[in-house]
Amino acid sequence: MLKYIKIHIKDKGSLNQQERNLFAIAYKNLVSSRRTAWRAITALEVEESLKKTRNVEIIKYYKEKIEEEIKEYCRDILHTIDITFSKEKFPKKDKIYFLKMQGDYYRYLSEITLGDEHKKNS
Repeated sequence: MLKYIKIHIKDKGSLNQQERNLFAIAYKNLVSSRRTAWRAITALEVEESLKKTRNVEIIKYYKEKIEEEIKEYCRDILHTIDITFSKEKFPKKDKIYFLKMQGDYYRYLSEITLGDEHKKNS
């Protein structure tokens, strides 16, 4: 779905309310399932670390993979919003909608990052 929405945005250059909602839902579906998986695997990592099992390394590996997917999708939407919807031709209410979306995706990035990268996304 995301692929087709991005093609539509590129061709049309603007979105009506229904298209805007489809754009938001396409990314939300991609990111929310991964955020849920990340939270579950983080809890499992803590539990296994306390038990000092050998599974911790495997869990860390999968956690890193999930983090990379989340970062990829978040950066993609942030970039798409920056280059497409920050233009002057969009009404203020549309700009507000997309600024809110940007805030959400920066928050998602800051959830999964630590240190300097966390400060940058906060």
